Amino acid sequence: MLKNLFIFNSKFPKAFVFCLCLLIILEASIYVFFIENNPDIKELDKLLHRNSKNVDYIFLGSSRIRSNINEETLKKYRNLEFVNFGFGGAASVPLYFILNRFLNNNPDMKIRHCILGLDKQHLVDIYSTRFREGYLTRVLTFSEFREIKGYLPENSKKIYYLSKIIPSYRIPDSFLVYTVYKNRVYKYPGFETRMNLYNDITSEHLAFKDPLELNMKYTEKIIEFCLSNDIHIQLLINPLPQSIYEEHLLLNPHAFQKMDNFINHLCKKYQVELIQLPRVLPDDKFQDPSHRKDPTHLNRKGAIYYTELLIEKIIQDK
Repeated sequence: MLKNLFIFNSKFPKAFVFCLCLLIILEASIYVFFIENNPDIKELDKLLHRNSKNVDYIFLGSSRIRSNINEETLKKYRNLEFVNFGFGGAASVPLYFILNRFLNNNPDMKIRHCILGLDKQHLVDIYSTRFREGYLTRVLTFSEFREIKGYLPENSKKIYYLSKIIPSYRIPDSFLVYTVYKNRVYKYPGFETRMNLYNDITSEHLAFKDPLELNMKYTEKIIEFCLSNDIHIQLLINPLPQSIYEEHLLLNPHAFQKMDNFINHLCKKYQVELIQLPRVLPDDKFQDPSHRKDPTHLNRKGAIYYTELLIEKIIQDK
């Protein structure tokens, strides 16, 4: 009877080897076609190589920096060279390494000014969404991962190792890893009615979250990196819709206090300037919530208005 079991069947080792070979071929194919040739990663590589052309202003931040800075408005200033490194889901960790690579890839290039966009979403959250897992599994090199792994939960470490060993594990990230939004213009008309306040008030709501140690550490590292490379850096707090700002204060009157304390600490410690622009704008300057679950990104009209304010401010203060 035991002889009939598959483990004693002489055909089993051959079938096992055959299946293993098919699996290896499948994983290799996935790596080549879905990961190695991912267009977003190639687009990032193009962005990181400038052929040593100098940059007057580099904008650094999450998708809010990408959507809030209007490219058409920037083109009016033909005597200034702008680069927008605003990436969907990016917090301080990937931004630090991307900026580092940007300078390493262009050793003769000079960056004169860096504007680092900050907001509560940027500071309190990392690797909790698929986009942020994408940075962990798709963007960070092994040496970069080793630098931050002491701050990561065990599950995030497991995600990184699995993604490197098993290419098929990374298929979702190969489609959802951040997009550089090249030449993308936000055209949502915005909304006119007030947003509905959250019915479920829980400790998971953004109003109750504090800045994450890892994000604070790498925000400081970005500033230190700029200062050590003779880059004049300024901080910018990305604006919120009036209704969302009021919602936060309603749920927690001290919702922004720890973030503000941290930013004030940065300004004093490093003698960097916080650009004084409105932190709250009318709801109709933001994207329609029917298009986004998180309508904290300016629409086209709002981005033009905000970019004009920003450029006027930074050029005036030069």
